[in-house]
Amino acid sequence: MGVDFAISESGKIAIHPIRTREAFQQLKRVTSKEYKISCSFVGEVLEALRTQVPPRATVLGCVGLPFTLASYLVEGQTGVASGFPEVRSLIENNPK
Repeated sequence: MGVDFAISESGKIAIHPIRTREAFQQLKRVTSKEYKISCSFVGEVLEALRTQVPPRATVLGCVGLPFTLASYLVEGQTGVASGFPEVRSLIENNPK
């Protein structure tokens, strides 16, 4: 997606916030083929995990990803401690 970010030793995430439609439109669109190449490890990990759980168990990967990623991009950090004020404002004031 072309988003620069930093993760500290303590796990704190820092991202330059994306809070306008124009900034959002400048993000790189990634095709599924590009994703499969650059993030092939995700599928590999899930496949390996599948061999370790019972056959009828459900293996979920990145369940909270859409909101989590959106909150990182809009807040510029995790947003958990602050209650996601920028995400809430964006949802209320610019739902599209």
